[in-house]
Amino acid sequence: MKKLLLLIFTGLSLISYTDSLEDHTADCYSCYFTKGNSVYFSDSYHPFKINEADYNSFVILNKIYAKDKNHIYFFGDIFENVDKDTFITLSEFYAKDKNYIYFGDQTLKNIDFLSFKALNDFYGTDKNSVYLFDTKIKNADPSTFHTLDGMYAKDKSRVYFEGNVIDKADTTSFETLNHSYAKDKKNVYYFKAAVKNADTKTFRILNDEYAADKNYIYYDGLTIKDSDPDSFEILDDNFVRDKNHIYFWGSIADDDYKIINKK
Repeated sequence: MKKLLLLIFTGLSLISYTDSLEDHTADCYSCYFTKGNSVYFSDSYHPFKINEADYNSFVILNKIYAKDKNHIYFFGDIFENVDKDTFITLSEFYAKDKNYIYFGDQTLKNIDFLSFKALNDFYGTDKNSVYLFDTKIKNADPSTFHTLDGMYAKDKSRVYFEGNVIDKADTTSFETLNHSYAKDKKNVYYFKAAVKNADTKTFRILNDEYAADKNYIYYDGLTIKDSDPDSFEILDDNFVRDKNHIYFWGSIADDDYKIINKK
């Protein structure tokens, strides 16, 4: 489970896999690949051979699961005590066989098997409960629960991030802006925390790292003091600027940029 959570929280963009049995180099964070007549799994850029795998019948199911005529595999290891003939994936991390529902290699307990469905890679529901990973979310309403961007979700009464209630969030007006930012009629949120003094009406996303409202530029939910949102400009993959300064990871980096770009 630790391995799976690390994969989730380091960002799904790091995950890649190949769905054909061709020769590949181990250049991905987490993937199955083949070389010659052998099957490999690359775990954190460290590939290892799956000695038990049958090359001719090997099938990649998704980024973490695979199967052959003899076994189901999870992160390249044999997934024990599953029914290989009925095993199917429901999302990247949820799966089931004729007996159980799984999140990664964990069996969901006290679940209504027939009504369970995966809503996305992290959330699932049955007729009685809502689940984050393999854990029930207390008091969540399965009949109205639905997912939003990233780890955001809501039901008729509450808004959630990573399965935790966002206190005082307005369910009706709440909307996500990307996987990190959201807003309602009262506040802007970075993950589950309200962004201090952000203007909800003018708040907008600038790129994957930066956001702005009519007053300031924001990085990781924090105000960049004395920044000017109207003159924001992306310089390259690392640096941005406004009329006052050049920034790197939200910090002033005028001198660093000059040194790096000195001819």
